[in-house]
Amino acid sequence: MPKLLAHFFLIVVFGVAFPCSAQLDSTSAVRSLPPDQSDRELPVDLQAHIAHVTYPNTIFIQDHQSGTFFRSSKPNSDFRRGDLVRVRGTTFKGLYLTGINATQVDILSHGLPPPPLDATFDDLASGRFHYQLVRVRGVIRSTSDSDEGRTRLTLALGTNLLDVRFDSALSPSTPWVDTLVEISGLASGSINDRRQLVQPHLLAVDQSDIHVLSHSVKAEQAPEITASNLLRFQPSQDASPQLRRVRLKGQLLASQSDGQLYLRDVNQSPPTAFAANLVAPSEDFLKPGDILELVGFPEMSGFSARLNHSQILSRMRGPAPVPHPARITDLITTAPKTDNLTPTYLDSDLVTLTAQVVIQTQSPQSTTWQLLDGGRSLPADLKGTFPVFHPPGTIIAVTGICQIEGTANQGFRAIPSSVRLLIPDAAFVRVIKAPTWWTPRRLISLAGILAVVVFATLFWIFLLRKRVANQTEFIRSRIAKSAALEERQRIAREFHDTLEQELAGLSIRLGALGSLPLEPKADTLLSNSIHLVSRIQTEARNLVSDLRSEEVDSPTDLTFALKELASRQADNIGPGILWHHAPNLPPFPGPVVHHLRMITQEALTNALKHAQASQIDITTSILDRQLHLIIADNGKGISETPGSTPSNHFGQTGIRERARKIRASVEWHSTPGQGTTLEITLPLL
Repeated sequence: MPKLLAHFFLIVVFGVAFPCSAQLDSTSAVRSLPPDQSDRELPVDLQAHIAHVTYPNTIFIQDHQSGTFFRSSKPNSDFRRGDLVRVRGTTFKGLYLTGINATQVDILSHGLPPPPLDATFDDLASGRFHYQLVRVRGVIRSTSDSDEGRTRLTLALGTNLLDVRFDSALSPSTPWVDTLVEISGLASGSINDRRQLVQPHLLAVDQSDIHVLSHSVKAEQAPEITASNLLRFQPSQDASPQLRRVRLKGQLLASQSDGQLYLRDVNQSPPTAFAANLVAPSEDFLKPGDILELVGFPEMSGFSARLNHSQILSRMRGPAPVPHPARITDLITTAPKTDNLTPTYLDSDLVTLTAQVVIQTQSPQSTTWQLLDGGRSLPADLKGTFPVFHPPGTIIAVTGICQIEGTANQGFRAIPSSVRLLIPDAAFVRVIKAPTWWTPRRLISLAGILAVVVFATLFWIFLLRKRVANQTEFIRSRIAKSAALEERQRIAREFHDTLEQELAGLSIRLGALGSLPLEPKADTLLSNSIHLVSRIQTEARNLVSDLRSEEVDSPTDLTFALKELASRQADNIGPGILWHHAPNLPPFPGPVVHHLRMITQEALTNALKHAQASQIDITTSILDRQLHLIIADNGKGISETPGSTPSNHFGQTGIRERARKIRASVEWHSTPGQGTTLEITLPLL
């Protein structure tokens, strides 16, 4: 019941596609179903004749329109070719076209199968007669029997080869090869997973499907021709002799394991080379130079004709073949080489040439050289691995079979466009000249190494010059510092030996004068003079001490240096000094501390000499990554414009010079009668 409902639904849905019948009633209706509808189990009820039976369960049927197939649970032995059957079931998607899953098969009568349709190879390859009985005409090329008692033969349909498969063995006593026949059978073929017909073949039942049109002659009686006459035009109306077997004699040039032979025709002068393909490979006992008599079928292969499905009729020893000396341009050139202006090409012939190796590549199966000569190149192949690697540039001599692979058209003439050399053995490769050591790769590598060395040398010279410049600057600085220190010490000695000694003598004399009775006014003047001399002596000693101190580059504590400077002032002489220093001042280089200390010393001296100040404030602070040193007094101020340099005052000039050396700025702020402020601003790095 559910199945009937399903069928009813499918009939309703696909009624538009099949309006004439609720069921598919012909092989044509089944065959024409698209793949997307085949699997919908559409109902089928048709009558047709059995065209072919295969095992285990596929039956091919054919009516007056076309053919298809069905599968049945009924034993195949119940069916015979020619039976008229009624098949009922549903459709399914086959490998190539729609088939029938039969639910019931009734044999209506026994009879003959439908008459076969005449077909060509193109008809079979197109699939138009697929699963129908056809009849083809051709020449049998070869036969082979399987272990299951079946025969397969190769049938030449013109230039195409068709595989014909029989369900039984053909008579071994009949010489089938080279027989012109008509064979009837079911058109079939190999199908890929894209529902495409890859290669057609024919399914036949037995020997009764073969109709002999022309029997073959014995292999020894096949017509003997020369290699140059293979498939050559003959003024005859019948082209079938071109497809029959012929005999040739040739000297073996080389052979391959797959049965491919290369020979030179010994019945022609000059000899013409040709290739032959054996039905059964016999390479083991064949040697280059053997004189072979072959029988086979002419066939075009690439540039020239060859013998296909060949057999060896006789063999005898002969001299070693002599290769043709050639160049690559000789193998491809289009220039005529004979008096009748007909080019002679060496296709399938043994040649020897000398060329330069462009590249050598190899695998476990083969070795290939790309050879260059005269601006033209070709590949040379050797089966197996070559024991020696020939680098690019090696000049080698190789002997092998010239094989023209590609052709081009020059008017009505076909000319070679690409050639390959097949080397029979490793002994046919010989080195003529090893390549020069100076290959392009090595030259590039050496140039790269030299570039690296030159760059490294220039970089080393740059570093060395920089180091020499630094050392020179350091030595120059040391010499300058040593000279400056020596000069300062000399000045200090002069101060000590002259000015300080004279001040000491003056102080002694003034002290002796103070022991004498003097008038009050004179006594006051003497007392002031003694104090003045003491102060001058103190300043002289401080100056000598400063001159003898060494400037060092190591970091120095600025606060300590300034306090030590102030400690030199006598407690009972001069104004009082108040300190306001910032905590945790960073250490400064020795020369910077020295110049700041000398600037402070000059400011203190000016306050003592000129300002008549009673108090001096020294303040250090850090603001916006700058050191601010402020020296302020409450003296009488500066009458001139602050920062100007009177002709007889050199203190301000010295302060500016010292500030410039340490890249600091200087500012004076002064009002007459209200004191003077000196501000030093030093950027911090």
